[in-house]
Amino acid sequence: MNRLLPIICMTLLLLLASPAAAEKKDPGFPVPETLNYELSWKGISAGESQLRSGRIWGGNLQMVSTAVSTGWVGGMYKVDDRLESIVELDTPWRAIIYHIKTLEGDHTKDREAFFYKDNTVQRINWENLRIKEQEVPREVYDPVSVLYHLRTLDLSPGKTYTMSIFDTKRLLDGRAEVMKYERIEVPAGEFDTVYVRYTVREHETGELLDAGGFDAWFTHDERRLPVRIRTKVPIGHLDAELVSISR
Repeated sequence: MNRLLPIICMTLLLLLASPAAAEKKDPGFPVPETLNYELSWKGISAGESQLRSGRIWGGNLQMVSTAVSTGWVGGMYKVDDRLESIVELDTPWRAIIYHIKTLEGDHTKDREAFFYKDNTVQRINWENLRIKEQEVPREVYDPVSVLYHLRTLDLSPGKTYTMSIFDTKRLLDGRAEVMKYERIEVPAGEFDTVYVRYTVREHETGELLDAGGFDAWFTHDERRLPVRIRTKVPIGHLDAELVSISR
């Protein structure tokens, strides 16, 4: 509990910060931006998801990912997930807060990570108020910010990037491999894309994990829009395909 009061104070200060308090740096993609997706499993409509980015507390970047199951899939297995990431647009980006609140079937999670400039992170499980602290690298991302971070990189086939990820539970080693150019069709239209394979390993053991990895198809232009995101599920995979864009 030694840092609970600083967490509250930091949050209040950030909320009360004036717009001039943080320089509005260019993140490398359009902001604000809302990307709407349809979810499908084995070709069957399974739900809707959204990626939304905008400015918060002056010039910091807020990224929110939501997913909701619909139709008969939602009737069988209810999903209502919200993941929020806030970073300072430093070089490299500096993580501030990562919060996940999920409902998947009968399982719920409500966890939050607060990142400090002494390269430590404090994670809180709001369901049982357990608080733990550990060291992390200076450059660390989360499962939401890493997708946006990829949009800022040189996505030329053959390029490989490694990065540290913290998911409110553990430190992971991420690896992004830029595979090839590919033209694909999604509900929003046809796009020339670059296909990126992203995998994660347990930092301590090096074990390759299914959870946390994804395949993504980014538009082959300056926007690098993720028009398709494919994640593994216990049976097969789940596709999120772009339906519409708004700002």
